[in-house]
Amino acid sequence: MRVGYGYRRSDKDFAKANVEKLFLDTRATKRSERADMLHLLGLRPGDVVVVVFERDLGSPRELGPIRKFIADAGATIEAFGVANGTKTKPADTRGIPYEAKVVAQKWWHAPGISLGWINDRLIERGFGPYARHQFIYALGNRGDAPKVLTKPENE
Repeated sequence: MRVGYGYRRSDKDFAKANVEKLFLDTRATKRSERADMLHLLGLRPGDVVVVVFERDLGSPRELGPIRKFIADAGATIEAFGVANGTKTKPADTRGIPYEAKVVAQKWWHAPGISLGWINDRLIERGFGPYARHQFIYALGNRGDAPKVLTKPENE
C-alpha cells in the first residue's frame, strides 16, 4: 500500500503521487503526536511511505529513528520532490558571455566607473544587465589585478 504523509502540505501536493491513504499534518501537531502518527499509519511489510521531501517526516534529529521505525515495519520511503529537497540552480546563472567580459573588463577595473554605467554600455551592445556578483566572479574584485580571460571551448 502507498501511504502519503505530508507536513504542512495539501492534498494537491499528492495529486500525482498515486497514494491509497493520505495523512496531512499541521504545525499545531505536537511532537509526541507526530511520533504517534507512525503507529497510526499501520505500516506493513511492502508498504511505501510517500512524502514530497524526506525532511517532511521530521527534523534531522528525529529523522534517524523515524527511518528505523519505517524500515523495521518492512516499509520503504519514497520522496518525489525535486532532488529530494536540495536546491537546484539554473544553468550558469553567474556566467557572463566571453565577449561581454572582454568589453566590460577595461571598465570594471577603472576607477570611478559605476556598475550601472558598465551595465548601460553592455546593454547598448546587446549584453547584460549583470549583477555585481557576476562581475566579481567573472572579472575579480575591482581593486585586484585584472583576470586573464580565456575563451571557453564551447563558445
